[in-house]
Amino acid sequence: MRAMISEGASTGWLGGSWLSGQAVRTRAAVLAGGGIASRLTFAIILFSMLVTFLTTATQLFIEYNQDLRGIRERFAEIRTSQLPILTNSVWILDDALIRTQLDGLARLPDIERLAVEVNGKVKWSSGSTRARYPLSDRVPLVQQNRDKAVEIGVLEVTASLDNVYRRLVDKALSALLENAIKTAAIAGFALVLFQLTVTRHLHRMAEYAQRLDIADDHTPDLQLERRRRRRDDVLDQLVRSINTMRTNLSAAYATSKRDEERIRRENLHLADLLRDDTLRGVQVIDVFQTVTETLVIGLDVSRAGAWRVDEASGAMHCLDCFEPDGLRHTTGRSWALAEIPEYLSILYRDKVVAIGDIWTDPRSRELLIGHDMAPPYRSSIDVALQIDGKLGGILSVQHQGDKREWTADEIGFVGAVAAVASAAIEARDKRIAQHELSQYKDHLEEIIATRTAELTDANVELNRTLEVLQSTQAELVEREKFASLGTVVAGVAHEVNTPIGVGVTAASALKVATVRLQRKVEAGELKKSDLLGYVEVAARSADILEANLGRAAELVRSFKQVAVDQSSEAIRVVELGQYIHDVMTSLRPELRKAGHGVSVEAPNRVELETTPSAIWQIISNLVMNSILHGFEPGQHGHLSISVNRSKDAAVVVYRDNGIGMSPEVRRRIFEPFFTTKRGQGGSGLGLSIVYNLVTKTLGGTILCTSAPDVGTEFMITIPIRIAERGEV
Repeated sequence: MRAMISEGASTGWLGGSWLSGQAVRTRAAVLAGGGIASRLTFAIILFSMLVTFLTTATQLFIEYNQDLRGIRERFAEIRTSQLPILTNSVWILDDALIRTQLDGLARLPDIERLAVEVNGKVKWSSGSTRARYPLSDRVPLVQQNRDKAVEIGVLEVTASLDNVYRRLVDKALSALLENAIKTAAIAGFALVLFQLTVTRHLHRMAEYAQRLDIADDHTPDLQLERRRRRRDDVLDQLVRSINTMRTNLSAAYATSKRDEERIRRENLHLADLLRDDTLRGVQVIDVFQTVTETLVIGLDVSRAGAWRVDEASGAMHCLDCFEPDGLRHTTGRSWALAEIPEYLSILYRDKVVAIGDIWTDPRSRELLIGHDMAPPYRSSIDVALQIDGKLGGILSVQHQGDKREWTADEIGFVGAVAAVASAAIEARDKRIAQHELSQYKDHLEEIIATRTAELTDANVELNRTLEVLQSTQAELVEREKFASLGTVVAGVAHEVNTPIGVGVTAASALKVATVRLQRKVEAGELKKSDLLGYVEVAARSADILEANLGRAAELVRSFKQVAVDQSSEAIRVVELGQYIHDVMTSLRPELRKAGHGVSVEAPNRVELETTPSAIWQIISNLVMNSILHGFEPGQHGHLSISVNRSKDAAVVVYRDNGIGMSPEVRRRIFEPFFTTKRGQGGSGLGLSIVYNLVTKTLGGTILCTSAPDVGTEFMITIPIRIAERGEV
């Protein structure tokens, strides 16, 4: 080999091992039969439907032509047998006979109307055309008069194809129904049959394959629960193949384990020899010296060398090169891998390259490049040193002088020595790697300890942050609750102020009229007209006072009940429709300000055992959500609430006819702090509070339906009794 001239070889991209064993690994494949049965059933149904359609269509086409031919035959019969008689009757203008003949012909099957036209006008007719699909035939009435044919009229016969089509539809439906029943029966039978004969056995095989452990020598053979047959079918062959495969895999696995154990013992023995850089008392570097000396002495060659491939540097380096002349050991020489890529490829492929004559062997072409004179050797044996499955080095022996034909024993001897060299290289690399790994492990433990401490501190800080967030969320919910109540208070105060102001005005007018009347009484100038005028003013003022004070009282009553319920978590029975009406009354100022109409429909009395504050919060948040998000600025809409009872639950449906929302927004509306009006009055908590109140406090459900430009609907279902809500 040219390595002995300028030294070097490489093989970073080579791999394989001519001495190493091959590991056996198994993986069970899972068989599935359910999909096969479904596809088979579907194919049967599809094919049956196709055949049914084709046969039914063909049969209907034939029957349609037969019925149509029957009608045309009746037309022909009228032409041949009835037309001469009718022509003669028309010729003699026998009205009674004409009508009798027409009535008789109209009774023929599928014949609806007959008419005799004279001079383009219908003079006699029988029946009427009611058919959606009529078929007409016009026949001239020709009378022979003095050897001359005279057309005296036209007979128009109209038949109905409705019965034909009706019969065809009935036959089609009955045929399709009959074939559908047959198809369903056949498909069901095929599905059950396939399940019993194939699918369940496939599942059994899949389960067996999944549980198969090739390391267990006592695993029983796969057996299917089916009766023995005279001849094996595909399933029997498959079972036999699986059992054979299991046996082979188990045997291969056992052999592999034995080989691994033998290799492990050899590695342990070699590790003992190479521990502390010693091999029977010889330094590792001396191992390679011993290897090269052994090769030179054993084969009587002129040179032997051990080379280590270094992919990082792109070269191979001489670990030791021994020449018997002068008993010289040399190291440190290198050879670029790029100079002999083809030769390295051959060596990687063949594991051993034995060259008898370097001048004539085509494999040595790259080794001769740059040598015009004869190289210092004539024959060589190069053996690949496999390290971790790659070409980690080369063990080379070279012979000077005449061409030498290497024997199998000589090649085998070099291979055996190469195994020792490979072990020495692996041992050295392993010790270096273990040392680096130990250092890295110590460093990694320090990093892990540091990161663990950092993560612990971060976890503590995260828990504190979570507690703060939970507290902040609860506080925000309470603020949202009282903000809603404050809005209602302001609105109710404004709403109550209006009727009270009107009442004060009416009282002032009554007072003025009373003072004026009192003065006239004191002056003795009281007239009947004055008294009547005063009575009219007093009555009108009383009506105004009663109406406005009643309105104010209603607002105060509604707000008082709502405010008491809002500040209390007590459970009581409320009439849901009336209570929602009171809530909407308290929200009337906000609705009037926004310009929206509202309606509450509660056709039936629904009594609900609940915490009224939750109902108030739900309705008020839905209303405020519609006002804030449901309509475009300046848009006047309508809100509607319906209350009904469904079994043991109250169902409240809230709707607005606003702009609606997109699917992306609808999917996130119940998330805390999600709002489409950030910075415009939206906190993102309104509908989150509604969701929590409905699902957690009241133990109910809430569903939202919405689409752009069609408004939004919330359907809330709440159990009537607390006991029916379970642990909420």
